[in-house]
Amino acid sequence: MKKIILLLIIAGISNILSAQTTYEFGYDNTGNRILRHVVELRHTQTNNNSNNANNSDSTTLPQTATMGDMQISVMPNPTAGNLQISITNLPEAVQGGITVWDLNSKEIYKQDGIYATNKIDLSKQQKGIYMMQIRVGSKKSEWKVVKE
Repeated sequence: MKKIILLLIIAGISNILSAQTTYEFGYDNTGNRILRHVVELRHTQTNNNSNNANNSDSTTLPQTATMGDMQISVMPNPTAGNLQISITNLPEAVQGGITVWDLNSKEIYKQDGIYATNKIDLSKQQKGIYMMQIRVGSKKSEWKVVKE
């Protein structure tokens, strides 16, 4: 019985450590928040190909979340520096942007305008955890980005 309980505790801890939580907000035309949706993201698995001595950012699977009709994919996370954000079903002529902050709330990256494919270079930033907000129209999605 003790072994089963210990196994459940270990499995629970690994599940907690590998999960990310993002929040999706929706606002009406006057700026009042009308939607708060919690999206739990799982840590992606890497492709550990022993023949590939040059493991680059492209070996991780994307993390995805849904924002309305749109599907947002962020990869790789964790990243060595180059982060790619893809948005499917992005409405035409929609306003938006991407902002990245460090944990001290210092803005380290800001992009006005949102596209189907967006690339962010974090290679000059220190290793650590960063917060990223993706805005599309009145909707927002927040992500935790790990820089290795």
